[in-house]
Amino acid sequence: MPQVDVADLIDSLAARAHWPYEVLAGLMNEAPEVLASVLHAGVERLARSSAAVDAVIGLVDTGVLRAETSHGVAVLASGADPRHSQAASLIAHVSMQDPSLLADKLDLLWDLQVNRGAYYESWPWRGAADRGVPERLVSLAGSADAGTALRARACLLQTRDAGLPQLVAALPTRGALPWVAELRSVAWDYVNGNLIRLAPAGTYHVQFPDGFLRPFCWAGVDQPIPHPTWKLPAEPGMPAGFGGLAAGRCPSCEGQLHRLLHLPAIPADLGVSRCPALDLAACLKCLGWSISTMFFRHGSDGHITASIGQPDTETGFDPEPDPLPATKVNLAATPARWRQQDWALSNGRENLNRLGGEPTWIQNPSYPQCPSCRRRMHFLAQLDSLDFADGSQWLWGSGGIAYILWCDPCRISAVLWQCT
Repeated sequence: MPQVDVADLIDSLAARAHWPYEVLAGLMNEAPEVLASVLHAGVERLARSSAAVDAVIGLVDTGVLRAETSHGVAVLASGADPRHSQAASLIAHVSMQDPSLLADKLDLLWDLQVNRGAYYESWPWRGAADRGVPERLVSLAGSADAGTALRARACLLQTRDAGLPQLVAALPTRGALPWVAELRSVAWDYVNGNLIRLAPAGTYHVQFPDGFLRPFCWAGVDQPIPHPTWKLPAEPGMPAGFGGLAAGRCPSCEGQLHRLLHLPAIPADLGVSRCPALDLAACLKCLGWSISTMFFRHGSDGHITASIGQPDTETGFDPEPDPLPATKVNLAATPARWRQQDWALSNGRENLNRLGGEPTWIQNPSYPQCPSCRRRMHFLAQLDSLDFADGSQWLWGSGGIAYILWCDPCRISAVLWQCT
């Protein structure tokens, strides 16, 4: 990379909404010590968010993130645009990566209306449970002003188990039904007066072998943009398989199923108790085309024994897709910083291939009912669209994510995908 005058680069921020991506890519890979200065300058001087600065947020360490979070809130309090500035974008990313950094700033964020109207406006309150559910929110959730009440209830949702009982109690009898559906946006359900968790406690990222995938680069730039979720340390004794063919036949085209993941050992905190191993598969030709959601029954050994259901339409994917390329992968326990991820904010940089935790929905949450017991199925895993090193790729729809759900009592898996 050619020598870069970082001071000149930072001085140009006020005049430019972005930087040359090839320059920033080089800084990320060759001079990580300047990233804190780059982030600080972006938060201070960019009136609108920049994809380049957003990329830096995910690469700095926790100490830098803490300092820049305080800096960003101060910039917002001094008059920066609370909806579109780089400081507002920083708050959105921090609310995913470490909401505890915002726990003592929530009243100010509420008053400033940071990211008002954005789908991530309420995310900072994920950190509220660390210090108890804010009584202010509980009070505002019952406000006579409809807008204030809706905002407060959305924030209470984000506190998860700590604030959900208060939220349910604050709901009026009329109009409560939409909020039962909203609970699923934070991986909870409300059934017969009980709150039920729809996602397992454990979270693991799938780690692909070096050279298997094409690393993320900005358009026209050869240098990859690193992200820690692609290089997490593998858990000992937890190898897994990816791709190839699996046992079983598609209920639509009757072709052999395509393997998504094979788990020869299942982490105990993923909510799978009736199988020692698990083979997860779908038909790449028909899933999302002739069948919106595929259901499979599994035997006591975890292998698929039967497909459940019939095609929705007769239209399948054309041409006939090859199986996903087969390889060995590893599971890595996910650090706290990356247990929550967002498809749009990750912007292609992050590894969204994961088991457990909360799903990264692209559209509205979709937890199908088990076709056997009719209970709502729990999230198990997700696989992102992938670019392979040989230049091929597999896209879920236009480039979305496939989601795998599980009913443990019935040993039934479900697979569906979403895209924009």
